[in-house]
Amino acid sequence: MARAGAAIDPSIQLGGAELFAGNALMVMAAIDRKITRAQRLLSWVIVYFGNLIGAAELAVTIGSSGLLKGPMATTAAAISQSKASLLPFEAFYVMHRCVLQFG
Repeated sequence: MARAGAAIDPSIQLGGAELFAGNALMVMAAIDRKITRAQRLLSWVIVYFGNLIGAAELAVTIGSSGLLKGPMATTAAAISQSKASLLPFEAFYVMHRCVLQFG
């Protein structure tokens, strides 16, 4: 999986997309007083809504593609159910593992 993350990460960066975790590092620039609080919050808001729009577009694309029919639908439902049943601490741990692995 680490190799998959290494292969995916450059495409994310070259495509101009950013993950929220990367923008969270702006806190260090704010501590060094290189950016203002307003600049940091504006960047976070833009990235948050950009990710929200991208996630919605991806959900619509996959939903309308017909990929989620038959066995794929069963697998997707099982994955969704297992993720929805995580305790808050487990979800937090899984999220951080993903961020560390895929950057």
